[in-house]
Amino acid sequence: MNLLVPDVGVARACRVMNIDRSLVYRRRAAARHLVAQPVLPRGRPRPPLALSDIERRCVLDALNSERFANCSPRQTYATLLDEGVYLGSVRTMYRLLAGADQLRERRRQLTHPSYTRLTFRTSRTQFGANFVASPAGGRRLPGRRVA
Repeated sequence: MNLLVPDVGVARACRVMNIDRSLVYRRRAAARHLVAQPVLPRGRPRPPLALSDIERRCVLDALNSERFANCSPRQTYATLLDEGVYLGSVRTMYRLLAGADQLRERRRQLTHPSYTRLTFRTSRTQFGANFVASPAGGRRLPGRRVA
C-alpha cells in the first residue's frame, strides 16, 4: 500500500486494494501519535464548598440528637435558624442522612396489632367441640350444650 501511494495517490490505491480510505488515514495518524489516547475516567474532584468531615459529623449529631429525633430535617433546619445556628441547607441534611443510611421516617409510628386468622382449628377450640364450620357460617349441633 505504501509503495502505491506516492505513484497513484491514496484514493486510487485504496480502490485497487479494496480498503477504506479512512483506515489508511487512521493508521497514519496513529503512527504520528495524532490520535488522542483513551482517557481513563478519574474521580470527580471535591467541590471547594463541600463540608469537611468534622462539619458533616456535627450536622449528623444535631439531626440524631434527642431534641430533633422526631423532627424532619426541614423542621430541624427551621428551629436551628430561629436560634441563629446554620449548619447547612435542608438538601444537605437529607443528603447526609441518605449517606449514613438513616433516611427513613424519623417519627415514632403506631403499628396495628397482629390478629390471628380464624381457621377451623382455632374455631373448634374457641367455640367448643359441638360447633361445626359450614360455608354459610358456623352453627351449633342441636342438643348439645357447651360447658
